[in-house]
Amino acid sequence: MLANRLVVAAGQETGGSRRPDLENRGHPLCWTPLMTSPFFIALLLAGVTAQFADKLALDTITLAATQAGATPRFVGLLVAAQSAAWLLISLPAGVLADRMAPRTLILAGGALMALGSGLGAVLLASGAIGPALALSTFIAAAGPVTIALSIFVLMPKAVTLAELPRANSRLELGRAALSLIAPLIAGWAVARASGWLGLGLCAACGVVVITAAARLPAERPPAQPRQPLHRAIAEGGAFVARHPYLRPIALCAIGWNLAFFAFMALLAPYALRVLALDPATVGLR
Repeated sequence: MLANRLVVAAGQETGGSRRPDLENRGHPLCWTPLMTSPFFIALLLAGVTAQFADKLALDTITLAATQAGATPRFVGLLVAAQSAAWLLISLPAGVLADRMAPRTLILAGGALMALGSGLGAVLLASGAIGPALALSTFIAAAGPVTIALSIFVLMPKAVTLAELPRANSRLELGRAALSLIAPLIAGWAVARASGWLGLGLCAACGVVVITAAARLPAERPPAQPRQPLHRAIAEGGAFVARHPYLRPIALCAIGWNLAFFAFMALLAPYALRVLALDPATVGLR
């Protein structure tokens, strides 16, 4: 997957100059000032909303399941279901993002968010804390994975190379800001025995993503020789393993994610049952 990302990056012009070949043929992603480009705004809205929904869903299900009496083991299963989506979906989605219209993947990601989160909201509202909730968590988490990878493909086409760092910084700033709000909303909802509201908001975020993606161009990547999906994934993994810079970055990312999801699996049971904090207070912390 990372090999495919580098191929995409290598295909962009250096020096921040415009792409006359694209402008002359009326390319739909021709460059305009960063915050006035409708395509950049649509990408920003889709990326920030998806990240917010992903964090809100994780906070909501861990607090709501613990509050409903789920065992720490089952809370860990719910967290594992969400992390499994990033592990299992990211590799094939990264390859597909280079083979089909990224807009299509973003639309599919928004639909998965709406479907999985909507199902989870119904399950929480009915008190059904079981395997079906874990399945809905996996489905909902698959959405932000495909959206994030598709944005990586489209962003270099929406802005000049010189503007790319600023565009990425605004995307990450928006993601970070809304990620801070997510636990507050989750804690507030669960404290009022309405955890389903948190997942309902995640489902609404899926609709927002679909609406934003509808403004993006539907063009497909240029046709080129393609390997079978499993070979492309294996080649990308081997490339990362051999690269002197990508290898440590990948190992750091794996370690960080393992630590983060382990922390999230332990946080809610410990805070609610051992420290006897209420969900709203846990959300603040």
